[in-house]
Amino acid sequence: MLRGRHLGSFVWLTALGVGCGASSSPPVESAVDVSGGTTGPLAAVADPLFFVRDASRHPPLPTQALGVAITDVEGDDDLDIAFANGEAGLAYLRNDGTGHFTDQTGSSGLESVSSRGATGVVFVDVDGDGAIDLFVTRRYNTNMVFKGDGAGRFESVGEAMGLTTKAVHEGASFSDLDRDGDLDFYVAVSRDPARDADKWEEGENGAPNFAYRNDGDTFVDWTDYTGLAGNPTGESFGSAIFDVDGDLWPDLFVVHDFRPDEFYRNVGGGRFVLTPEWVEDVGTGLMGLDVADIDGDGLLDIYSTNWGFDHVKLQQPPGSWKRFVDKSKELFGNNADPSGGITGWGCALTDVDNDTDPDVVYTAAFADSADEIRDGRMVLIENRGLGALAGNFIDRSDSAGDAFRAKVHGYGLSTGDLDGDGDVDVVVGSQDLVPPSGERPSGLLPEALMLWNVSGRAAANRSLQLELSDPSSKNRFGVGAIVRVKVNGRVQTRVVLAGSSYLSSIGPRLHFGLGTASVAESVEVLWP
Repeated sequence: MLRGRHLGSFVWLTALGVGCGASSSPPVESAVDVSGGTTGPLAAVADPLFFVRDASRHPPLPTQALGVAITDVEGDDDLDIAFANGEAGLAYLRNDGTGHFTDQTGSSGLESVSSRGATGVVFVDVDGDGAIDLFVTRRYNTNMVFKGDGAGRFESVGEAMGLTTKAVHEGASFSDLDRDGDLDFYVAVSRDPARDADKWEEGENGAPNFAYRNDGDTFVDWTDYTGLAGNPTGESFGSAIFDVDGDLWPDLFVVHDFRPDEFYRNVGGGRFVLTPEWVEDVGTGLMGLDVADIDGDGLLDIYSTNWGFDHVKLQQPPGSWKRFVDKSKELFGNNADPSGGITGWGCALTDVDNDTDPDVVYTAAFADSADEIRDGRMVLIENRGLGALAGNFIDRSDSAGDAFRAKVHGYGLSTGDLDGDGDVDVVVGSQDLVPPSGERPSGLLPEALMLWNVSGRAAANRSLQLELSDPSSKNRFGVGAIVRVKVNGRVQTRVVLAGSSYLSSIGPRLHFGLGTASVAESVEVLWP
């Protein structure tokens, strides 16, 4: 255990693993689908950034997956997975400790008719008892809460907790909005069925979002009180909740389709004010988003997928004209930006190669309009550690393995070290697509994806994985906490989120690449 800095008391950090060098062998396409079965971590390949699929490690995966949630449900240090599988409901896969998964949906209590229409999933400790619960969003229906017992079994309690509002719910994000010790939540709402569906490109077919206060055994709608309803006709897909201005009150960024996105500053007591000076006043089509310090300046930044070119919103120092400015063109420089011709959804900022800076991995879905049909695919962007300099970002998708060259109808995405080898693996909520023409796209991967990181560079480097825990707090796992890890003079900054990407959650376990260093120089925790 490591003891970090906590405002008011001590918080314990559990160091869950330090990855180290591993043997490597040349990459071969036959390694993509391992038919003979594997035990333990897969051998690394020579390519710096490379992922493989291994069907022997898991049962058949959902074919209509949307959101993905990853966390340690049973407290055994292994990461488990939940999928929102549309009209098929939920799927829950248990990790046996070696990176192999079994389908425990039936025995977990999540195989329920009532969970049909599941869209988004967030693993989060709703009631602060130390056991992970599952929050589920649904479209055209009420949201759900499944209370966990800490042993992989869940009970539906959402209706009893006051979740009775029906809407086209999208992504949910949790944080202690009023700093009373427990976790509240904010849920994005996309289209309003009563509005003209043809006005989607005008941003006029949406509905207000919702904020709920946690009162212990119930959730109370306090949208009006907080001021977080947002644009009354703006279609939203998700939000990110994190402290921007250093006052430890969680602020909120929410995306709107074809409308300017909105930043709300938390002024205390559960009240928020719209802060237009924090974000550019331009209409976007942003979908998924994640938060980390991209350029190494100590400030948390935002990566967001888009209908078209993605946005890399680098946070500027206080007093700047705009607090968050899209610097995607500057970061790519003369390198090609792969996002221009695709429609991205779930994304993650994560250190794929353990070299001390967050890379970008995201998924895109098929999309059609009057002008074009866009293929879905996976994208991997290497962060070269050059800060905000031109050429920092470079697309590595074509050399990252067969899943990054195939067609994918992907929506949700989450990451975590599934096999305990010290590097980050990727899980994608993707679907079997049959378009109106009835012809399945050639080369489509027809189910959700588990992508195992066998990157040679990641295996040669080391990593540190941390979970926060304060048993005296209702916010047991420190959602909203900012963690800084110093390695060889370089400081990495991350925030514990509960709800990010698109319809997904990455969980409280934070991953920090250490490069070739054997230890971190320091770990600092700012508890919310």
